[in-house]
Amino acid sequence: MKISISNDLTVLQSLVGLELFNQSHAAFSMEYVFKAAGLTVNQVKQLALRVMKEFGNRCVGAFPSDDKFIVVLKTNLRSVSSALKIKPEDYAEMKKAVELVLKKHPDAYKQYKQQGLTDMRYNWDILRASGYDTVGLYKYLNDSHINAALAKILANTGKGKT
Repeated sequence: MKISISNDLTVLQSLVGLELFNQSHAAFSMEYVFKAAGLTVNQVKQLALRVMKEFGNRCVGAFPSDDKFIVVLKTNLRSVSSALKIKPEDYAEMKKAVELVLKKHPDAYKQYKQQGLTDMRYNWDILRASGYDTVGLYKYLNDSHINAALAKILANTGKGKT
């Protein structure tokens, strides 16, 4: 995945629909400042949610400041990919196992929510149901690292969070 600062700006401008006021580059991030005079707090919150959804873990922050809307995005690929501690090959195997369970039980998340169970419980029960062997993961991960990987896998399906 190649990060393009000019493409980021194009996507941001179409996403927020505001005039660019300023942009500045730091070692591992890019800050974009948009003019946001006249926007309500709710409108700025909606913009922030759209930006965070579009850019995922690359979005360091999206927030108002006086009459401006500021977005900070990571530009360093290493810092983006290191958000999860799990090795890419282990993540891919876990994802494949979990997705098989989701195909067999598409309403599981809805049932968990109706029973008042937590998203974390759902994440781990889906992993357990997948039969994925986690023993090797504990050589270099702990439960919070595994849960972060599960949350990402399940969030991408629209089901489950931390």
